[in-house]
Amino acid sequence: MSNALRRQLSVFLCVLLVLMASALIDSAKGDVKSPITVRLEASHAPLLGEKFEITCTVRSSRAIDSVQAWIELPQGVTNEGGETRWEGALERGQSISFSIDARFTQRGNWAIEGWARREFENGDIWGDDDYVYLHIGETVSHFGYKHPEGFPVGRAEKLGPVGPVPQQTVPDEHGRGREETPNLDDRVDGKAWAGPGAFQTVTVTVRFQYFSPFDVLSNAKWTTVYIFDEDVGADDLLDWGLTNSNGIYTSIPIDNVDEEGGTQDIYVILQTDTNRRRVETFAFNAYRWLTMTDFNVPSGSYDHGIHTIPNGGLTEGAMWIFQTMYDGYVYPPNDPGYCRVTWEAGVDSGAYFSRSEDRVYLRDADDARPDVILHEMGHNYHWNIYGDWLPTTNCPSPHHMDSISTVNCAWTEGWASFFAIAVTDDPVFSTGGSGWNLETQTWGTPEWENGEAVEGRVAGALWDIHDSANEGNDVTSMGFNEIWQVIYDQNDHNFAQFWAEWQSYGHPTHNPVRSLYQNTIDYDNTPVISGLPDRCVCVNGSWNNAIDLWSYTDDVESSDSELSFSIVGNTNPSAGVTIDSDRYIDINPAPGWSGSSTITVGAFDQLKTGTDAFIVMVPATAPATPTLFSASEDDCDKVHITWQDNSSIETGFKLYRNGVQIATLDKNVTSYDDYTASPCVTYSYWITAYNCCGTSSASASNNGTWMGAPNAPSACQASENDCDQVHISWLDNSWGVCSERLSMTVARRQNPTATTAPS
Repeated sequence: MSNALRRQLSVFLCVLLVLMASALIDSAKGDVKSPITVRLEASHAPLLGEKFEITCTVRSSRAIDSVQAWIELPQGVTNEGGETRWEGALERGQSISFSIDARFTQRGNWAIEGWARREFENGDIWGDDDYVYLHIGETVSHFGYKHPEGFPVGRAEKLGPVGPVPQQTVPDEHGRGREETPNLDDRVDGKAWAGPGAFQTVTVTVRFQYFSPFDVLSNAKWTTVYIFDEDVGADDLLDWGLTNSNGIYTSIPIDNVDEEGGTQDIYVILQTDTNRRRVETFAFNAYRWLTMTDFNVPSGSYDHGIHTIPNGGLTEGAMWIFQTMYDGYVYPPNDPGYCRVTWEAGVDSGAYFSRSEDRVYLRDADDARPDVILHEMGHNYHWNIYGDWLPTTNCPSPHHMDSISTVNCAWTEGWASFFAIAVTDDPVFSTGGSGWNLETQTWGTPEWENGEAVEGRVAGALWDIHDSANEGNDVTSMGFNEIWQVIYDQNDHNFAQFWAEWQSYGHPTHNPVRSLYQNTIDYDNTPVISGLPDRCVCVNGSWNNAIDLWSYTDDVESSDSELSFSIVGNTNPSAGVTIDSDRYIDINPAPGWSGSSTITVGAFDQLKTGTDAFIVMVPATAPATPTLFSASEDDCDKVHITWQDNSSIETGFKLYRNGVQIATLDKNVTSYDDYTASPCVTYSYWITAYNCCGTSSASASNNGTWMGAPNAPSACQASENDCDQVHISWLDNSWGVCSERLSMTVARRQNPTATTAPS
């Protein structure tokens, strides 16, 4: 068989894996990439030449304009009617559908594609795609691909059995349901299995193992298995699926009648390929290992044995990578999408994620470096969930974990490094010859630069939000899912945008912002404490809970209860000011002491302190009586009142008019304007001073009046025919003011150019 045919058949198998798992991944489809989701459906699997309908449905979880959607037909399908493209705007939650009639003109396996896409000027792309896979024949057609007769396999590396397979255990929670595909009801040899007793059947059990980089015998878990019947001509594929967590696969009952006579001649292929993970050579072929053939196997339950990938062989590194990829795939709380890795022993092409090819490249030695594998997977998953997009990073070459690059570069690289250490649960990021302990780096670490443009600082900040080991300002243990949720739902260009989204989600910020600060990323806002009121306690008195500090404090990242308060200044300790329950000001002056003290209070968010001050007065007596009290009598719009303050211990003043208090004024105030009096009414005013020990006697009273501003006269007329005079008349509208003080002025203008009132 040619290499080209081998590659073609390998692709067929990969697509079939995707198809069989579609029921399991549809619930996450679309959310993986962008707000836009696409669903492509065919009315039925048509026979060759039969008309059928294809419907494309597009939906968006956000309001978005200029969406383009289209159905892409392969050359074996003709459009019999309908538009294959749609363009327009989608409201939040809105779905649109468009359909065409189509007809297959050629037999075989075909894929019809549905696409939707929105490109932004800043380079962002939101989009999604969906596929319908069909096998078309003249008499039988069905959804999904059908493999050609025979499956060419190499015989270069066969694995011999080393013992019986132990009793199979129940798979763990990360296996079946994440990647495993359902059993097939129609096998590629074309013989439908009709259930027990219909044929002579065999159920095959097989187990695969490998040696880890540390030579520990391990199970080849969640790896694709193909069971074949070896024939003189083309071999028949009998069954396939995934091994479980113990590296074991048990087939469905297989027809055990060989078309060449006797029973089936069984061999098994193990391959590094599932619908979500793939490791392949630089010729883009998945790695595979073959067992020896057991000829004419007996019916019933058949043990094909335990098979181990050769220790020290050139291909075992592919299994190391494949198993590490499984750890990375199951770690996020929802489907991170597809990742394929290109690796080959003896090839050093560099380790990187290629956006244009949507694949990861690894160096020869990287097979034994989980952090490198997971770092590049982190880039791939970032790309997937951002909708096949990443920000322009402008990373310098080379870029370093501990040095300033750019904020975009630090974000994408920092995320990828964090993903690696989160999956391995080890804060030391290792590339083989080098390693960085991202748990311990902080301010002043030698050789480390500071801030959000350093990828190691970004990775360390994410790690400190996530991890359970706390030190210094790292007191956060939130786990991975909250971080993933923010990244999964929108596209961030840098760490600052991630943090803004973190806050918008309502996630805790008080401790996480400290974790950022631990890694020299300072997004902390200083607490604001302001407006603390002065307080007065009479000598030998006290006042508990005199001020509730929470009522005068605000902090962007912290709730009131997450702040701590302290007395940072006290000009006279005899005032006896303390803080109760980390919230209330208590005042308990020393016995017999009187005086005043300026108190400065600090609000601390565990990183920064905001301050405000207030005065505590402890008088021994009530304040002295104000003197020189005066109220004006001729202002046009108010009564202006003044007095002399004769005390330094007052809390304030109380102003009275005709025996009724009309104002409470602050200490040291010596004037007041009464705008509430009525015009031309004479009032009697007086004032008292007060503090916590009592109130002074009233000042001497004084009468006050305000005149009121008169209204303008109207209906002004001047005679034109009198012989010796000009007679002028008008309407007086000045009622409601002090008429005895009223005067009027008549003005004239010579040769006016217009009839206007004097200015």
